[in-house]
Amino acid sequence: MRDIWMFREPRSGSTSVTKYLANILNRDFCFVDNLVAETVNGEPVWNGEPNHKLLLNTHLFEKLEELDRYNNPFVFRCTRKNKCEQFLSEVAVHHIGNNFRNVEKDGPTQDIESFYNFTKQRIKIDLKNVIKFMRRKENEDYLWNEYASLYENYTLYYEDMSVPFDVPALNLYNIKIEHHTEKLPDYKREVFTNYDQVVEWFSKF
Repeated sequence: MRDIWMFREPRSGSTSVTKYLANILNRDFCFVDNLVAETVNGEPVWNGEPNHKLLLNTHLFEKLEELDRYNNPFVFRCTRKNKCEQFLSEVAVHHIGNNFRNVEKDGPTQDIESFYNFTKQRIKIDLKNVIKFMRRKENEDYLWNEYASLYENYTLYYEDMSVPFDVPALNLYNIKIEHHTEKLPDYKREVFTNYDQVVEWFSKF
């Protein structure tokens, strides 16, 4: 069985996507960013489990350079077309705090009050932070184009997740993502005082 990787951009719906795909592929969700792979018979192994039982996933696009160590890998990417909204969502999570990432539909409520306290704030975005974010996105695009193109791959966009899709290479047909997390109410124009200016900055990239 082939190895499967998901390269996840923060705030792109990737938690729901990866958990859902792991379930329908009958694999264990394995987020590797804080793990160290063991080498068994010349192959990387995570948490003592063979890779073909895992849906390996990471925020670290540098791991694309290691794909040649895996067995005929299939590579997913989860991203967002609207980079402005993605950026502002990342900023929001930074201000809300590390304990707040997603509100799980079937799990314990994760400090929802911290989100509503956050929406009472007023934050001005600095252009230098927009530029830093876009440079990171450019590097991710470079790594994806340089390495993922060598393997079968599929890109999932946040904006298209309500549309069924097929991945014949994995025998997946008419797949529609079932989200494990609640979508937060819209808050960005209210919280970010120069929202329109930020949108204008992103339109120039």
